[in-house]
Amino acid sequence: MINGVLYLLKLCWKCKKSSIIYLLLESICKAFLPLLLIVFPKILLDELFGEQRIDFLIVYVIILIAVTVFGNQLADFFHTRYFIKKMEVSNKFYLMVDEKLMNVELRCMEEPDFLDLRYKAERFMNADGYGFGGILDKTANLISHIIVLCGIVGVIVSLSPIIILVFVSMIGLNAWIDAKVKKMNIKLDLERPKYERKLAYEESICGEYRFAKEVRIYGLKHWVLEQIGIQNKVLEDFYVRINNNTLKTKTVANIASGIQLIITYLYLIYGVINKVFGIGSFTMYLNAINSFTSSVTSITETIMEIRNYSQYYTYLKKYLSLPEMEENGERIEIAPFEIEFVNVSFCYPGQEKQVIKNLSIKIKKGEKIAVVGENGAGKTTFIKLLLGFYEPTEGKILLNGRNIRDISYESYCQLFSVVFQDYILFAKTVKENVALHKTDQMKDEQIIENLQTSGFAERLATLSNGIQTQVYKEFDESGFEPSGGEGQKIALARAITKQAPFVILDEPTAALDPKAEYEMYQRFHEISKGRSAIFVSHRLASTKFCDKVFVFDNGTLVEVGKHEELMEKKGKYSELFTLQSQYYL
Repeated sequence: MINGVLYLLKLCWKCKKSSIIYLLLESICKAFLPLLLIVFPKILLDELFGEQRIDFLIVYVIILIAVTVFGNQLADFFHTRYFIKKMEVSNKFYLMVDEKLMNVELRCMEEPDFLDLRYKAERFMNADGYGFGGILDKTANLISHIIVLCGIVGVIVSLSPIIILVFVSMIGLNAWIDAKVKKMNIKLDLERPKYERKLAYEESICGEYRFAKEVRIYGLKHWVLEQIGIQNKVLEDFYVRINNNTLKTKTVANIASGIQLIITYLYLIYGVINKVFGIGSFTMYLNAINSFTSSVTSITETIMEIRNYSQYYTYLKKYLSLPEMEENGERIEIAPFEIEFVNVSFCYPGQEKQVIKNLSIKIKKGEKIAVVGENGAGKTTFIKLLLGFYEPTEGKILLNGRNIRDISYESYCQLFSVVFQDYILFAKTVKENVALHKTDQMKDEQIIENLQTSGFAERLATLSNGIQTQVYKEFDESGFEPSGGEGQKIALARAITKQAPFVILDEPTAALDPKAEYEMYQRFHEISKGRSAIFVSHRLASTKFCDKVFVFDNGTLVEVGKHEELMEKKGKYSELFTLQSQYYL
């Protein structure tokens, strides 16, 4: 339990020391006022049933009201200041988490276990819906309750130490049962993430545009709603089991509360009847005993909540320690280079089948290489290995004779411009989609020229705001929805803008007709002059103007050579080319 709390305290102290100071001041104010409201009524009642001095009563009431109002105002002020500082800490923390997401090895982001781990880590920081640092807030409440309890104990001890012992014993029993139940609930709770993620996905099918066409054209409405209902039922079962467990705790607590009330009223009535103390003391002791019960209950419940939520700290710690892309390697200058795969094999995490098998190749500066093969042959995985997204299961990848793991990953990425098979356009302006983080540094003329080079000039001329037009309509109704070909041209302009020495086109034309695909390759061939280039496709329109063709089959590089050479061999390449020529050539 303490590790999770200490982590948050250190985080707040490191980011904003004042957040901790305001939190402690708020806790003290919150503790001070309840104690006043226990003691002050005794003085008021003793005076009303005693000398009844009007001047004393007026002064006393004014002081009581002034202290209460000022104390509440002060507590609210400290709470507001703490909340603002906490938000600043929250923003810094989530930036740290976002940075972690962007640095984590790509293989992690494709694993269901990673997604569940991320969800559980966020549960710790959000205290299961109580907001960032909710555990820290509960710790502050715990401090307030402890301060109040100490004052209350001092009052009750003056009445009878035995009552304290009886009440503590009953509350301790209740707390023990509550802890057992909450431990059971946490075990149930840890099973929820995968089902909640599944429900969130099913619900996204209803509301996201990318699913809308299939849902309507295939009449999937009832099927999707049925799937949502199934996931809702699974989660309902979790909540029923959790609430049934909680009901047991509340039943024991209610019985204990009833017994405490019986003991309290009998003892206090006996004291008043036998003139052991007066009405003022009766009121003070009654308030103190009731507050004692609620304070101890609050303390035990808060401790259990902190303890239960802190179990998620293990997941946060594990999440933050996930392997990242290496950035501590040596930085390199963009210069003539040679990339070599040396006996590289690779299989995806959790799988035994190798998708790349014993691959050994060299790629020299300025070479144009076509990577071909049927679907599932290993082409895209080869590109991911080349880009450093995955680390080989066996073998190594060398840049000018040095293992790329010993080179700064950020520096290594500067070598490549890529148009991915599943390229992404952002809901930002056309200019931002092309220039990305260098938007403020690039002149509009250069962006327009690159878009013209990529073949987007005709469409650009129709956009009312030119390169300032928003892509998609999430944030601007005047935005435009690019077609597949238009999106590819914007992505290609992005690759041109980077001006990297190595350009990769990873099957972005799979959805295009052969003529449009050929035009794209011709344009890309012109763009890649003076650079190294790789054209990846299961279709073979790109091979004739390449220096080499790498032919993959079932994860193995089966043939290497020029188009003419491979056609003469009458092997796998010749088979694929002859088959496709019947349809495309």
